[in-house]
Formats: sequence, structure tokens, C-alpha cells
Amino acid sequence: MRFRCGALLCTILVSAAALFASPPAEQCSGGASKKLEFWIGDWDVYSGADKVGQNSIARASDGCLVVERWTGTDGDSGVSFNYVDGSGMLRQTYVGPAWSIDYQGETDAAGVLLHSEVTSKGEPIKIRLSLQPQADGSVRQHKQASKTGDLWKTVYDFRYVRAAKSPLPGKPEAALRPCAGEAFHRLDFWTGNWDVFSPTGLAGYNHIERASGGCSLIENWKGREGDDGKSLNSYDVQRREWRQIWVSRNIILDLHGVWRDGALQFTGVSKKQDGTEVLHELTFTPSGGVRQVWRTSKDRGSSWAVVFDGRYRPAV
Repeated sequence: MRFRCGALLCTILVSAAALFASPPAEQCSGGASKKLEFWIGDWDVYSGADKVGQNSIARASDGCLVVERWTGTDGDSGVSFNYVDGSGMLRQTYVGPAWSIDYQGETDAAGVLLHSEVTSKGEPIKIRLSLQPQADGSVRQHKQASKTGDLWKTVYDFRYVRAAKSPLPGKPEAALRPCAGEAFHRLDFWTGNWDVFSPTGLAGYNHIERASGGCSLIENWKGREGDDGKSLNSYDVQRREWRQIWVSRNIILDLHGVWRDGALQFTGVSKKQDGTEVLHELTFTPSGGVRQVWRTSKDRGSSWAVVFDGRYRPAV
């Protein structure tokens, strides 16, 4: 996903961003990063006296997004995208070798409380995850699970301490390879450093990196005129589909994708401020580089408009 290009297409894109924005730019500025300010930084993470990993938490997309990058001493790793949706709800999507999970939550003076529900062994399990700043500058992260929602069992209770940049002991990330199947690598052709061109010239630059021990791809977009955005891309083995979450100042999208006709095609729905639904279709095709086409429909798919048609060339 990207927004800069030549003059004519730029006008289309700016109009599209205003039309589909969720949340609006003025609400997005500082949204996620403001709510999670106390969590931002580089951390050594402890369970009791034992160091269990390191976590790097950083702002992105003009403060609309907070990105978590976890590395565990057991070889585990993961990435989460944290953002505020159009309703003002804080959301976290985490992708790792062991879990891919969606949270939603709220903030108060004590910190952040996130909720989710997962299925394990055929049974629904409620999850809550709290992040609480402590008086000494550390952060407590407490994860609990419950089958009923009234009796909660601790999954882990972590203490975050500002990182001393010491090497992380334990197994290398490659020790865990649960995402080694072919389905997880259908989008590998997109990885790398790219110059991206619209029909009218250079639109921007994109760096696509593997993360979460090979279980996700992170897109890092920089437009020619200074805009930026990120997306988190992963394969859901249970649903047998891909997912992309795109976060920028102008628009947030949650898309689902399948491999069709030699391309990975994402689709999803966003809502304008008046409640009108807009369909999105985003197609990635390997073509001696990569071609990316983004189309939208305001009439439930009866007609479509091309918002972006980009050609990726390896960056020099």
C-alpha cells in the first residue's frame, strides 16, 4: 500500500485517503503511540529472576502505529501491530510461531488491558493481557487465560527493564520453524528492497522483510514525498488464507487474501464516516519484479476504480 506518485494519480490517492480514512488523520496523530508511550523502547524481559527475552517497541506511521518485535531465549520470536481503529478502540495483532492472535482493549490510568478469545483443542478460551507502567520505570506484562471468564490463570508475568544491549542467551531464532510449509512462502517474491513506480514515475520505496521466525512479512513503505506506512502480512493456517493489516496516517485496512490466477489477491471492507462501505481489492503479481494493483468499489463490486498501479523494481 502506498500513496505517492505523479501529479494526476496523487490527486486520486489523496482523494481516496480522505474518502476511506479510518480513523481520520487528525485523530490518528499520536493515537497508538500516545496510549503506549510507557512501553516504547528497548527492553530486557524477565520472568522472576530469569531473563526470557528482549523486546523492541517503536513508533511508526506518524504515531498511528506501534510495532513490537519480540525475541525469546527459547528461539521464539514475534511481531505485533498496535493501533487505534475508527471506533477509538486500541487493537493489537500479534504474529509468531506459537500464536497468531487479535486483541482489542482500553486504557486507563493504570495502563492497558487487552482482551481476546482463541480456540484451543476445540474449546474457546478467553485471554486478557495487561501492560502496566511501574513506579521504577519498568513495565509489567501479565497474560491470563480463562475458560469461563471468571476464574483466571496466569500464563506468564513479565517484568520489562530498559535494555543494557547485552547479547541474548539461548537458542537462535532458527530453532523454531513452524512456518516452513509452502503456503507460508507464497508472498516471498515480495521480499527485498524496491523502487516503486506508478504510470507517471517514481512513487516511493519499499522494504519487505521476513519476521516472526519466518511466520510474517513486514512492509516498510516510504513515499517519494515523505509519507510512510507499514503492513503486517501472515498466513492463517486454520483459515487457509493470508492477512494484511496496513496502517498509515491516512488509512487503516484489514484485508484477507488467497492465491488466485498466479497472484496473491487481498480483499476487505472499510467504512466511510457516514457508514457507507467501500470494498478493497489488492493484488500482488510476480512479473520479473512485482506488480501491485489496488482497486476500490463503492457499489458492492458492480464497478471498480484503480487507485494505485505500481511496478516494483529492485532498488539499486
